[in-house]
Parts: sequence; structure tokens; C-alpha cells
Amino acid sequence: MRTLQNAALDRGATVGVLGATTQGRALYESLGWRVQAPLVSLFFDTSAGPAA
Repeated sequence: MRTLQNAALDRGATVGVLGATTQGRALYESLGWRVQAPLVSLFFDTSAGPAA
């Protein structure tokens, strides 16, 4: 992660967005990332037909 962070910074990145599982959160926080807001996602596939 630090290698990826540094590569992004070297290329001019000023903002990073990281989506992680609840289980992965401690790892990323230990690397200096912090929670700004919860990330929520929903996908509804209408082509799959009605739910059983």
C-alpha cells in the first residue's frame, strides 16, 4: 500500500479514495488512512428477472 501511495503522490495525486471491508479497515488505518464517510453500494440487475 505504501508503494502504491507513493507512486500516486509522485504522479501528482492529491486525493485518494479507498473502499475496504470492515475487516480490512484496521490494516488501512494502521497505514495512515482514515474514514471520511461510509461507502455504500447497491446494484439491482433488472435483466435477471423476478426474484424467486
